Amino acid sequence: MSAAGVVAANSIPINPVHSMDNSKSILGKKLFGTTFSPRDVRWRAGERAKEGKINSEQKSQMGNWRNALDAMDELGDEFNFLRLGAYWEDLEKSENNYDWKELDELLDEIERKGKYGVLLTVGMKAPRWPEYYIPKWALPTSPYNAEISKDPQLRERTKKFIEAVVNRYKGRDMIKAWQVENEPMDRSGEHHWFIGADFVKEEAELIRSLDQRPLVINCWCELQRIGSDPWEDDEYAVRNAIQYGDILGLDIYPNIDGDDSDKERRTKELPTEYIKRARDAGKDAWVIESQAEPWGEYTPDLGKVESLVAQHIEQGFQCVLLWGFEWWWEKRFTEPALSKKWFEHIRWEARRFGIVSRVFHNWKTNNATNLASYNGKLYLTVVGNNNNEIWLLSSDDDGKNWTTSQVLGDAHWQTQHPVGIAFSQGKLYLTVVGNNNNQIWLLSSNDEQYNNWDAQSGIFKDWKTNQAISIMEFKEGLNSSESRIHLSLVGLTEGEIYICTDNPVLN
Repeated sequence: MSAAGVVAANSIPINPVHSMDNSKSILGKKLFGTTFSPRDVRWRAGERAKEGKINSEQKSQMGNWRNALDAMDELGDEFNFLRLGAYWEDLEKSENNYDWKELDELLDEIERKGKYGVLLTVGMKAPRWPEYYIPKWALPTSPYNAEISKDPQLRERTKKFIEAVVNRYKGRDMIKAWQVENEPMDRSGEHHWFIGADFVKEEAELIRSLDQRPLVINCWCELQRIGSDPWEDDEYAVRNAIQYGDILGLDIYPNIDGDDSDKERRTKELPTEYIKRARDAGKDAWVIESQAEPWGEYTPDLGKVESLVAQHIEQGFQCVLLWGFEWWWEKRFTEPALSKKWFEHIRWEARRFGIVSRVFHNWKTNNATNLASYNGKLYLTVVGNNNNEIWLLSSDDDGKNWTTSQVLGDAHWQTQHPVGIAFSQGKLYLTVVGNNNNQIWLLSSNDEQYNNWDAQSGIFKDWKTNQAISIMEFKEGLNSSESRIHLSLVGLTEGEIYICTDNPVLN
């Protein structure tokens, strides 16, 4: 470790595309929520009534999307983002004759609540089965497995519909982003169609010409030759989504109709790879669908949802939308005790996601970190995982984005212990245990960027310890403007405990 003295630090700023929270431009906070479909709310009520599981009064209550939306408020303040679909076959039942009533009312009600941002999906596809919502008058005669967007008339009609939707709703501040289609480049629906990347590009360009809000393009989080068989190019959808959108949307499902054989790749390997690729390209990645309802033979339990969301947090996602609210709502009428557990757990998940973030999705350490605040900024000390180097991280937006500098990097300072941090009288102090001989060091810096450090042992020049040194600012009274630092440390000889009540460096 370096001798005492003033040494310039090796400042290493992280490339902005690696900042933790590219969603800051959307709501200024982390986003957690669900997809919400009034169509699906009504459909489920009708099906359960046919099965005799609910009576006519329950059908009326369950099938009312306003009731469902009100119940969503129970999920807490951190449940703050909704994806809605502009369903073409509902909005334009006959050519050029639009019925905006329900979508207007839905957006009005969400706006009245004042807590939700909205991602609005536009195009020929929208969330939930049957995937394609092309009105009968515009439906092409494309064969099974076809690239449906090759139909020139459908292309023009779809663009005209998108233009109508965007122009009608772009004045709504609650809409924070547009989604271009839904899984456009993945085969899906009863005809197994897909939309070609060339048309997705045209749609994205059209929306950008009308409004400047970010564009989400989502895809199935699975190798495409598996998810869109027959297919040869595994990365067709994700590659083009990153290229033409601002935000890559990922639909992540551990279990498909009882089959979880590819779970590790779908939920861990690919999301980790794709979020890195998106951010390396200057974009972001969101989880647009995170499995939280049954699929065929598979019904998730709360433990599986908890595990999946924990993975999203670990991977560094700043927006997660759970897939399954309409099912949780349905259970309020068919299995009330189960529904209660789900609502309580999802509220807990939203809270956890809202306040816990991973600091840089590719950073790891074997040591404890220490946190301090000063003048509205957060400061975090981190010991590097590879060479025990000392890092100082700072954030001026409550931990959403971080900049970094390596402390005394030119002098190759290292430590195998957590680094203490405190501010006093405008000065930043770090406590460091030497990497070689367990020496005790006090580092101080008062330049604006904390790039230059004074490293001294002071009265501890002959002391050694094999434990981290704690440091804090101490004030004599609540209103005192004077402060000094206090340190606590453990002696190397017998594990004795010491407290130092002032700066140990002699002036």
